[in-house]
Amino acid sequence: MFEVDLTGMVALVTGGATGIGAAVCRSLASANAQIALNYYPNPANPQEKPGDAERVAESIRAAGGVVELFAGDVADTNQDREMIEKVIERFGRLDILINNAMKGRTEKTLDLTTKMFEEMLAVNVIGPFALAQAAIPHMLKQGGGSIVFMSSSAVVNGGGETPAYPACKGALEGMAKNFVKEFAAGGIRTNVVRPSVIVTPTQRERYSDEAWNKYMAAVPTHTPGTPEDVADLITFLSDPVKARYLNGGTFHVDGGRIYQIHPISN
Repeated sequence: MFEVDLTGMVALVTGGATGIGAAVCRSLASANAQIALNYYPNPANPQEKPGDAERVAESIRAAGGVVELFAGDVADTNQDREMIEKVIERFGRLDILINNAMKGRTEKTLDLTTKMFEEMLAVNVIGPFALAQAAIPHMLKQGGGSIVFMSSSAVVNGGGETPAYPACKGALEGMAKNFVKEFAAGGIRTNVVRPSVIVTPTQRERYSDEAWNKYMAAVPTHTPGTPEDVADLITFLSDPVKARYLNGGTFHVDGGRIYQIHPISN
């Protein structure tokens, strides 16, 4: 039987309280990884509700897994570096870093302010860099590790409602390519995952029923993906044995949507 086994490994997942991040935490835990679940403890955060992180943690523990919660704002690089050190202090190592946390906006080009753009860069680019920069020395000492950057098909089709979104995701992909060149010899693998048309509460709420049906009609499979579709790929990519030669890849989880024109005018 083909099974991923991450026994003895520690994974940090940013934005792990809801949606794809929560599914990634559960999937990694099901493969026996110990989970460091990062969440953003801000009552005004529209993507998380109070108690979401704890509910994910409870589900992992109920299944026999090990998980700890790490509150932190990915936009704050000092908190990012402190988070890595807290994970090392708690678990003694860090093998897997999943840069999943993100910030989106809806403003078009002429309405997007520099401050708005900078806020998106802080969460979507600078924060992931700071986390990786702090994690990589520990991974090198251990002989390797796995880093996954969550990108988007918006890099290809210009989606995401605001120009800042594909710009941020494109920056992540460039960073990942550089990491491959810098750190592959040290045993660190870096990959990119590009989800699209994944059903989460926030994703579905963006569209009317009519718009959603048009969206599905443009996907070759005519069906949306689930957070688990993305999570299971990430768990596989995290396996140093099964995925040992997967480094520098860009993996689409979109039902083939990349080959279609976006049917909705943003």
